[in-house]
Amino acid sequence: MTGSKQQPWIRNAAFDSALILAPAFIAVIAALLWHAYAPTNETPPWVWLLLVVGIDVAHVYSTLFKTYFRSSEFAARKSLFLTIPVAVLVVGILLFSTNAVLFWSILAYAAVFHFVRQQYGFLRIYSRAEKLQRPLLVNIDKLMVYGCTVLPVIWWHLAGDRTFNWLIKGDFLITANPELAAMILICLYATWAIWSLKECWVIFSTKFINLPKVLIVLGTALSWYFGIVHFNSDAVFTITNVVAHGIPYLGLVWMTEQQDKHHAQRFIEHGPNIQTVPRLKISITAMLPLIIALAWFEEGLWSGLIFKEHGLFFPGFDALPHISNHLILSIAVPLLAVPQATHYIIDGFIWKQK
Repeated sequence: MTGSKQQPWIRNAAFDSALILAPAFIAVIAALLWHAYAPTNETPPWVWLLLVVGIDVAHVYSTLFKTYFRSSEFAARKSLFLTIPVAVLVVGILLFSTNAVLFWSILAYAAVFHFVRQQYGFLRIYSRAEKLQRPLLVNIDKLMVYGCTVLPVIWWHLAGDRTFNWLIKGDFLITANPELAAMILICLYATWAIWSLKECWVIFSTKFINLPKVLIVLGTALSWYFGIVHFNSDAVFTITNVVAHGIPYLGLVWMTEQQDKHHAQRFIEHGPNIQTVPRLKISITAMLPLIIALAWFEEGLWSGLIFKEHGLFFPGFDALPHISNHLILSIAVPLLAVPQATHYIIDGFIWKQK
């Protein structure tokens, strides 16, 4: 009924299970253990270093291996890859100089959209070979993925009592409304019920369980619910938010880098000038150290120049001057945010397939 050969794996059962499907469940288990045994709801510095720098910021830089470090991809979309960072910087400077809070809000909502769309992308990939592709069934799957991600975020806006933030304090436009928040939770539970009934009917009708699709949906639902709604903990939110998103993304980049040789024909199609296209070959074993180093360097600049936090982890950066002048901040903050914002935008192009 669930034969591995029939399952629509992205690569294979071992790879998908370890790097795509398991992280959300591991994050939820870790969150439950943290809530049960940890003495605080705050994110300890070492957890911040491991998860935020080592996974969250690092996964942003892993995009380099799918874009600027991959000659075939760079040749195909050179104008796009060169235009987006410049446009991001210009728009960021205009936004921050006008309204710093608006800058952070837009960046936070762009991050939310990026996280949500990743889960929808996994859903579509794992649904590609299903026998029943009726519009109603497909739309219920969409409703489930968007519902179990977007509804907790809407509830967060309305609950008004969360002790954590997506990026920085005040980035979400919070409007406390307990009655409406309760209605949102009812909608969330109804979404779970509708999808569960639909999935049971599909399994009964086809005598087949699309295991990776079911697991990606359940992992998404659990990680977003426990991270945002069930627990009011900065540490729990960080664990569920970062691990469930960052590890699968890193896994995808690692997989595509391994399969780089299969892109040769695409590269050749761009004409006889392929020798003139920049090419940077870096072994996959160097990927993690490189992106973690880039993440550490970026966070060191944020710490030294902007926030003056976590200085213990960034020796030498604490000697940098703290920027307080609004004009200089209007350039420095958007400039430091370019990798993050570029990642959010460019990600919408590089993973799409016909």
